[in-house]
Amino acid sequence: AFGMDKVVWCVAQGMDAVKTGTSLTCTQRGCLCIGRLPQETDKQKRVDKLVGLFEESGRKYTVEVDIKRRLWAKLMMNVGINQSCMVYETNYGGVQKDGAARELMIRAMKEVMRLSEEENVFLDDSDLKDYLDLIDGLTPEGMPSMRQDGLAGRPSEVELFAGTVKKLGQKHHIPTPVNDWIYDRVREMEAAYKGKELRP
Repeated sequence: AFGMDKVVWCVAQGMDAVKTGTSLTCTQRGCLCIGRLPQETDKQKRVDKLVGLFEESGRKYTVEVDIKRRLWAKLMMNVGINQSCMVYETNYGGVQKDGAARELMIRAMKEVMRLSEEENVFLDDSDLKDYLDLIDGLTPEGMPSMRQDGLAGRPSEVELFAGTVKKLGQKHHIPTPVNDWIYDRVREMEAAYKGKELRP
């Protein structure tokens, strides 16, 4: 609607907002990571204006040197934490400790790391560690959006996460067994909502 020439890339991370009915709780506001692609020199003024706004308002932010890498890293995190929490029906605390939920989360994230190489992004173990540290710092009682979807009986973001990984795997002829399994499992869970009243 606005035109991509007017849009500054942004990744929001580190917040732990949970919506229950009409109630919203949030103990960590997180950080907005903004930036432009190297070829988008015309967007630099827009980035600078946002920096001014965030400085004036006290909003925590970073200006990314490589926003594409940050976008991929956030995808990696979401593919892991969102889907594992939904499949294991747990909160952040469930993936912050050793066990099946954390193992699934990391294995799903590593599939994104592998695919990033084919897209010339090259996420590595340092990116994985950074995001595991971020996850481990979230409020244990909080939960990601897909777990909230599951509790509310809403369709989830599995197509955006495992679905994207599956498509990229097919594009590059790279197996993605972990996300394939997650995709099928979440679809089974969503199918169980049928016959129940779905909430928006």
